[in-house]
Amino acid sequence: MSLSKELIREIERNLMIGSTINGMKVVSRDKHGTVVHLGGDSFKILHNGKNQNVFGNPLIGDPIFGYETLGTLYVRGIGNTISGSIFTCPENGTAQSVTIGLQNKFAAVYTGKIKSAIYTGVLVGSTPVAITEERTLTLTAYPVWYTFNLLPPTLVSAATAYALVSWGQKIDTTMAGIACDEGAGIDKSVTYNGFPASIDWATNAYVHSIYCTYSVPSKPKGTIAVHAKLAGII
Repeated sequence: MSLSKELIREIERNLMIGSTINGMKVVSRDKHGTVVHLGGDSFKILHNGKNQNVFGNPLIGDPIFGYETLGTLYVRGIGNTISGSIFTCPENGTAQSVTIGLQNKFAAVYTGKIKSAIYTGVLVGSTPVAITEERTLTLTAYPVWYTFNLLPPTLVSAATAYALVSWGQKIDTTMAGIACDEGAGIDKSVTYNGFPASIDWATNAYVHSIYCTYSVPSKPKGTIAVHAKLAGII
């Protein structure tokens, strides 16, 4: 089997987790590449443009859930407002960090305290699952990914909805993302600092550039692991 450069580019840049193209389903992404399932096989599209096929053995990487495209819109302020979106975790694992696309709403440089959290994925009575470290960041008018480590790493469950949110101390800080259907985003006006024990979320028409990186237990491999590079890629 071989994949064209155009198809690889489309899978890596445009398709969200859960999307299907040419019978291949995008199942996860990590810092090394994109994992795709095709029938009983799995293979990873590496960021250097090569593919590695692993027949009958799961690929162990750093899977994520959330919205992993760095948007270019000023979607929602996080200064004294907890903002984010609700996503479903595809499998059991341990949440390690939350990564957020952040920028300054105005042309001036912003420096201030920001942190993130995972809440239960309900609109009424949402409660904290895990909270990240607090970071003091200097932001510009262009969106950039920033990663916040969870303290401590926390278990997440398969097929379970979670609210991934961010919060800052100054009103001119925003999250990157894209406009979409009403209800994709959530927010709550709360004066920084100290995540509330329970939140009733308001909804908005944005999906935020925010995702959670989690780890999964290593699974025993068969006595023979067959690895092959797919030909005809480059």
